Amino acid sequence: MNVLGKRSYKEDDSFEKKGYKKSKKELININSRINLTSVINLKESYNENTVTLSSLLSQKKSTNIIQFNFLLDLDWFMSQVPLHSRNDAKILFIHGMRDMTIPESSKLYPNTRFLTPYIPLPYGSHHTKAMILFYDDDTMQVIIHTANLISNDWEYKTQAVWTSPFLKKKTEDYIKSGKECEFEKKLCEYIKFYNIPVLNKLAERVSMFNFEDCNAILIASVPGIHKGAEMDKWGHLLLKQVLSKKFKIDKSENKEKKESYIISQMSSIGSLGKDDRWLDKEFCQSLRYMISDVDNTTKLKLVYPTVDNVRNSSEGWDGGNCLPFSNSNWEKQSSYMGKILHKWKADNSGRSRSMPHIKTYTRIDDDEVSWFLLTSSNLSKAAWGTLQKQGKQLMIRNYELGVLILPEIFDKGESQQVKLVNYYGKDKNKASPGVKNIEIPIPFDFPLSPYHDKNETINTDSNTSTPWTWDIPRNEMDLFGNKYSP
Repeated sequence: MNVLGKRSYKEDDSFEKKGYKKSKKELININSRINLTSVINLKESYNENTVTLSSLLSQKKSTNIIQFNFLLDLDWFMSQVPLHSRNDAKILFIHGMRDMTIPESSKLYPNTRFLTPYIPLPYGSHHTKAMILFYDDDTMQVIIHTANLISNDWEYKTQAVWTSPFLKKKTEDYIKSGKECEFEKKLCEYIKFYNIPVLNKLAERVSMFNFEDCNAILIASVPGIHKGAEMDKWGHLLLKQVLSKKFKIDKSENKEKKESYIISQMSSIGSLGKDDRWLDKEFCQSLRYMISDVDNTTKLKLVYPTVDNVRNSSEGWDGGNCLPFSNSNWEKQSSYMGKILHKWKADNSGRSRSMPHIKTYTRIDDDEVSWFLLTSSNLSKAAWGTLQKQGKQLMIRNYELGVLILPEIFDKGESQQVKLVNYYGKDKNKASPGVKNIEIPIPFDFPLSPYHDKNETINTDSNTSTPWTWDIPRNEMDLFGNKYSP
C-alpha cells in the first residue's frame, strides 16, 4: 500500500507532485498528508487512502529509525519493519514506559536502543507519537501520529497519521540565503529539549534538511515550569500565538453568519477542576484567537465515547482500555461538561465501532473547517499546560506533539481561494471552481450527536448519555457476552 493511497502523487508529474488533482468541476484537491490508519475487518472502501505501520516503514530502505512514543511492544513492532531495515537500520526508541525492563527479545535485535526521558514533574508522561526516518538515498521523513507501538492501536482503533514529504538536504544556495523554516526550527527545538546527547546529535542532523515543503505547523508540549518568553513556545499558549499570527476568517458583512465552534475530540479527559475556569477561560480561550482579534463567542464542543459506544464496539468492553477517563473526574466535572459532550459517531468513515485513540481539535465557522490540529494531546492540563501565579508561568507535565493545518499555509500567493474540506464530508465536492480544497480526514460525523437534547435533563444513569469511564465495573454484556471489570 502506498502511504498516501489513491491520493499519492507521481514523481514525474510536476502538477501531481505537489499533491494536486483536478475534478470534473475543475476543483483543485490538495492532500493535507493526513490519513487515517487501516482498521481490520472493515469494508475495503472504508480503508481506502489509509495507512498501516508496515506501509509507513516500507516506503524506502531505512538507515536510521527514531521512534518517539509512549507504549511499545518490541516484538510486534519489529514484525512490522521490513527485513532489510529490521536487520540493518539503527533503531532508537524514546518511550514513556518508566518501569520497562529491556525485553529479552531485544537480544535478537542488536541494532536497537532504548531511552526513557526524564520527566521533572509528577504524573507527567512521554506521550508523543512520532517517527523520524532516514533513508539510504540521503532523504529523510517526519511522521507524526496518534498510535502507541502496539498491535491493538494499529488494528482496531481509529487513529491518524501525518507524513512529511521525502525531504532532501539543503543546497548551498539555500544555506547562503539564510532562510528559516518554522517547522524545522520548532522540531529541532523540541528534540534538543530532551537534553540527551544522542538526541542533540539527531537535531543537528535534522537541521541539515530542507523542510520548506512541510505544509503544517508543529504544536508541541514539553514538561516543566515555563516562564517569560518560554511560555509562548509550548502547549496551549503556543497554539494561541500561532493562531493570533496566522489565522483569519472572512468577516464580510454580506456573508451569511452561522455558528462558530471548536471541537475537542480525545481519548481521555484529565482532572480539569470543579468549574470550567481552565477549560473555557484558559484553554478554549487560547483556541479562540485569530489575527488581531479573539472571538469570545466561539463555543466548545467535546466528542468522547459513551458507555454504549464502548460496549457495542468491535472489541467490546476491551475497546475502553484506550480511554482512561476516571469516574471521579467525571463526577467532579459533569456539571459543566455534560451539556457540551457529543457521542462518538463515525458512520461516514466506517469507524463508529472502532474506538478513537485519535486526538483532534477543529474550528468550524459557517459549517466549514477553519483549522485542524492532529496531536497526541488529550484534553488535560498535563498535556496542554495550566497557568500559575497570576498567569506568570505555564506548567506542563507531558511531552506531546501535533501538527496544525491552516488554509493560509497553502496560500502561495495565487488567485485561488483555499479551503479545508472534510474528506468524509458530504459537501466536499460542492465548492466553487478554482478553489483549492485541502482534504482533511475528519473521522466523526457532522452534525455532531449530543449526549442530551437541549431541553433534556441530564441522566447520568443512561449508558447512551454517560461518558465512558474505565475504573468502575459494568454489568451489561458486550457483544462477546462479557461484563466489564476494571
